[in-house]
Formats: sequence, structure tokens, C-alpha cells
Amino acid sequence: MVEIHRLDTELPPDYCPQMIKIDAEGAEWRILQGSAETLERCRPIVVFEFYRATAIAGGATAESVHSFFSELGYRLHSIEGGEALTLRSFEDHFLAGRLWMFVAIHRG
Repeated sequence: MVEIHRLDTELPPDYCPQMIKIDAEGAEWRILQGSAETLERCRPIVVFEFYRATAIAGGATAESVHSFFSELGYRLHSIEGGEALTLRSFEDHFLAGRLWMFVAIHRG
């Protein structure tokens, strides 16, 4: 058994991370959901894995992840760089499975 804690409740209230990296073999979606308040308050850069096989098992879809970040004021990018990914281009990467590391950067 493993204890599960939300990042939002585990970080000291006066601490704001500048970057968060998430690679948790399918638990990324749950980790993101448990860090929403921290992301909104601190606006760190988020580097995360989003691989089709593990993401689906974890209950995530390209649309849910893209919407989650968009609602918090973030844009998604490929780890390779370039322009912000639209929902369609993010879905294309997700379905193709050739790229699975992404970066979320706050627009502010």
C-alpha cells in the first residue's frame, strides 16, 4: 500500500515551486488534479509525461488534460519546442504515440 497525498496540501503555504516535473507511469492525471491550486497560485512550468497507454489507464484523455491546463491559463508545448499546441495537435501527438513529454507554460 502507498499513501496518497495531494501536492496542494503537502507544500508549505509560503512555498511556490518554479518548475514541476511529473513522470509517474500513468498517475500523471491524478497528480495534476491534486496540484491545481498550486498551479493556479504559483504558475510553475510543468514538464509532464502523457503517453497513450498509461494515460488512458489513469483516466486521462487529451481533451481533459488540454482543458485542465487551458482553464488554469497555461499553454501546452511539445518537449521539442515550437508553437503552443492546439487541442487537435495535442490529440494528434497523443494518438500517434511518438512523443509523450510535454511542457505547460503559463500565459501570464
